[in-house]
Amino acid sequence: MECMVPRATIRGLVALQLIATALPTNARGQIFLELRGGAMLSSALVRDSIVEAFTVRPAVAPTIDLAVGTVLNEQYRLAVAVRWARSDLKRSTDGGNIPIIPLTAWTGSVALRRRLSSWASAQGTIGAVKYAPAGTGRNATLFRDNAPLLPIVGLGARIEHRISPRLVVGLDAAYDFHRFSTLALRAEGITGDRSVHRFSLGITLGASYADKKP
Repeated sequence: MECMVPRATIRGLVALQLIATALPTNARGQIFLELRGGAMLSSALVRDSIVEAFTVRPAVAPTIDLAVGTVLNEQYRLAVAVRWARSDLKRSTDGGNIPIIPLTAWTGSVALRRRLSSWASAQGTIGAVKYAPAGTGRNATLFRDNAPLLPIVGLGARIEHRISPRLVVGLDAAYDFHRFSTLALRAEGITGDRSVHRFSLGITLGASYADKKP
């Protein structure tokens, strides 16, 4: 798992350079592509104390994001992105942490980004997250009745540096929020939706033409 993000980053840089070279002149300044690798921390999906206090939460997960967008004007960009994140879902009690099952989180989002300066920007996002456990059976009890598609809202900030006329590299931080519950939890008597907060840091490589002058 440790080598997955670096390999994806290298391949993404090459792919973005090839795509950037192939784009027609009239597309420059109108579209951009981005590849992001990073890590995500999530708050607990479940917290209860029926017999003993426990929480269920994903471990810190590596993430890979792919985004495509358009430049609306000098200040605003609109992007559509998909994120993959995978880690172990763990149950935590006073006695320690117990891995339950590998869990993948797929997130789709639409972001409106505003440039604050030549090197900084902020964005707001809306979208949805889908949790996909690896396998079924006893360890997948939390999702035995399937995981719902959960709406999210989020905020983010980025600083970036142009490394060539076509390519930029950025460091960004993002936060999003959603409510979590499943039919399986309700069947076990754990009612009500839980607020889930997710924080991520990442490095982005992008083929962007917003600042390119004719």
